[in-house]
Amino acid sequence: MGLMDRKLGLGLAVLMFLGTGCSSLRYKKTEDLWTESDQKFKAGQYGDAVPYYDELLRRNDEDSRARFYRAVSKDRSGATTDALDDYQRAADGGQAKALLWRAGLDIKSGFYDAAERDLQALRGAQLQTSDQVAQLTVIGDLRLKQNNPRLAVQSLERATELAKSQSDSETLGHARNAHYNAANAYYLLGEFQSAMEHMEQYRQISETTGAGLEGKDYSMLCLTHYLSGDMDGARQYVNKCDPEWRKKAAQDFGDTAFFGS
Repeated sequence: MGLMDRKLGLGLAVLMFLGTGCSSLRYKKTEDLWTESDQKFKAGQYGDAVPYYDELLRRNDEDSRARFYRAVSKDRSGATTDALDDYQRAADGGQAKALLWRAGLDIKSGFYDAAERDLQALRGAQLQTSDQVAQLTVIGDLRLKQNNPRLAVQSLERATELAKSQSDSETLGHARNAHYNAANAYYLLGEFQSAMEHMEQYRQISETTGAGLEGKDYSMLCLTHYLSGDMDGARQYVNKCDPEWRKKAAQDFGDTAFFGS
């Protein structure tokens, strides 16, 4: 066999291998598909999880659970249009919480009226505690986007209170978001002590769960401590803030001694 023939044969073999990547899932048992998809989903490998849900739905197009998890995976992978369709079909199939996730995606996309409709449709639905926390958090987020921080804190306070009795990672993730949004809502209301307390709860959950903190988080922690009069607390974070933010804060508050110049 000549060199060109060998190269052609290798190329065809590679193409055949790549072409059988997803179809190989057809030979797996359904329980194995669920086990492996759950592992990828929990590891945050959402794009890799989608083919598993595709195969589960190929076997049973009415599997609303597989459709829901495919929607979430597509949502978190950036395929938002496909995710919206799957959320609706999952909800039609009995996965009520799919409306909750779709409402969250609607808010991120700026479709506030659509989010309001989804949340209204969820009223009276039997949701697990984690999903109830998520529901209240999403409502609070929507009220913030609608420039109503007072209504926002009502839902967000209920969310954080309900989450106190839970320790699973999913509920803690929702509680983390609720504390952050509550801090922003109280900040807008000028209630800086409450804003600071929620930011500290946000920090604690972030560190406990390994979610970590970003520069903007340290800025908000520093700012809420500063505005609530806790200068020692603010000093814990000021050196972790972005230098440009510190420069602007120094100008805004006329306090170069604290923030630096």
